Amino acid sequence: MERPVEVVAKFTRNRRYPIPLVVVRDGVRRRVERIHLVHERWSARGLELFYSLTADGCWLKLRFDTQRVRWFLEEVHPLEGP
Repeated sequence: MERPVEVVAKFTRNRRYPIPLVVVRDGVRRRVERIHLVHERWSARGLELFYSLTADGCWLKLRFDTQRVRWFLEEVHPLEGP
């Protein structure tokens, strides 16, 4: 099931992948604190990029569909405190 999300991202010439800066989920803006991993996968739809990141106390897995130029939320987990 695809759950589209709005992402403010930075696209630059000298970087291979866009850099997510803010994720808007359920009307709440979450600032991306750290990108842990970017992984690419080719499918019948073309190139898809998967991001593992933390944003405002949550771990998120996002998918960027490069053909449709759209972002999707794949997983979300609250970070556990000490």
